[in-house]
Amino acid sequence: MSNKAFLALLAIGVLVAGFFVCYAWSWLGSIGDPRTAWEAFNYYKRTGVYFVIPWTVLLLIVANVVLWTSRRAWAMWVSYAYFSLFAALLLVWLHLAGTAFCERTATCVSPSYLVGPLLAVLGMVVLGVAVFVDQLVVLRPYTKMYPAIETDEDTNGSSRLM
Repeated sequence: MSNKAFLALLAIGVLVAGFFVCYAWSWLGSIGDPRTAWEAFNYYKRTGVYFVIPWTVLLLIVANVVLWTSRRAWAMWVSYAYFSLFAALLLVWLHLAGTAFCERTATCVSPSYLVGPLLAVLGMVVLGVAVFVDQLVVLRPYTKMYPAIETDEDTNGSSRLM
């Protein structure tokens, strides 16, 4: 059940974050006033970032349930991949496209090239370490609470339970 809930939340997150990426990018091709396009681009890019961060936290909470019930960490790493993909799209690709738009139209103050990519890399590294540590923290108490049943097969090759 928790696997299906995780996959449903992941699908919703991909659709909503994908919408913000596409819509923000579409504003860079606007034929209207460049200042209005820049403001709308920043609004939707920022909204996308503000959506992805708490949604990743929600995915990680559900992924912890999946990890606890199945002792498999696939959902944790899929949550990390979700964050990494949209951090790269929003904070690297869109940031660099927006910076190029500012330089091309000369109607806005061009942001630094490095701010978005550095934040994306920092977020990916921090979240990767957090997922790894979280995986260890969750699995350690599980193995203490529910130890594996030893069989004679482990010791002398027969399949009789001890």
